[in-house]
Amino acid sequence: MGKEKAQFLHFIKIKPTLLLIIPFLTLYIITLFQGWPNIYVFTFPLLTLFGALFFLIFDKNIQKMNIKHPLIHIKFYPFGQEMSRYALIFGGSAFIQQFVVLLLGIEAKNRPQLLNEYGYMLFITLVVLYILPWAWVSIEIISNNQIIFLKDGQRSQFQLSKGRTIKYILIVLITLTPILILFLVDSVGVGLFSGVFQKAIYHLPGSNSIYPIEADPTINLSVISIFVLILNPLLLGFISSKIYSIFRKVAENFLIKARNAHPRMTDEEYRANKLLIKNFQKK
Repeated sequence: MGKEKAQFLHFIKIKPTLLLIIPFLTLYIITLFQGWPNIYVFTFPLLTLFGALFFLIFDKNIQKMNIKHPLIHIKFYPFGQEMSRYALIFGGSAFIQQFVVLLLGIEAKNRPQLLNEYGYMLFITLVVLYILPWAWVSIEIISNNQIIFLKDGQRSQFQLSKGRTIKYILIVLITLTPILILFLVDSVGVGLFSGVFQKAIYHLPGSNSIYPIEADPTINLSVISIFVLILNPLLLGFISSKIYSIFRKVAENFLIKARNAHPRMTDEEYRANKLLIKNFQKK
């Protein structure tokens, strides 16, 4: 009964994200049928959706990885206790991004001449929406991580020190802020002064010979967007791996001290619990 209740509560937590994925997939399919010659812009909402799926799939394994023993209890939350909320942030951003891509396709078919003038602004909106969830969740993970220890009826906990927390937040901000500013400046330059700035010409739905050359539905993209696309998942992965490495060592040290203090913990139990921490899997 308790297990069924836990599964039900878990479903309630992830339900909003699941409900967002359905309209996202609907928008995605509709957008594909617009006849895009190149799907580069699709990679932004898709990668964001993968972020949502990651936190949904590993919610139980990561957020609720516990070590239970008659003598000790370790609750392991290296990425915080709100992973379902992280999934919702990514899912909501992915849906809005896909809507922007759909809007690009609609405008390309209906008003290609105007899109040549302001299309770069829609692309800037898409990329900013892409950056936000990665940066937001990275800072949330840095700020909300913890391990809770229960031993001999006493409770204690570990979190990143203030120094480390500030250090990792600064890494996120110092990494993302300059590249965002550079992207914005370059995108505006590409949009307004296409003959001066380095650009990539991106063809939109409806590009064919029936349009006169001046109405060909294309937009000029900043090549820096490629670095933005790749950098954000790498940064979140780097921060997450650093935090997990620290937390794993803390949990292992606590386990060693608990074993020394309580000889009744057998070698087999000790090795099983240590392997649990190392493999990041729930018992």
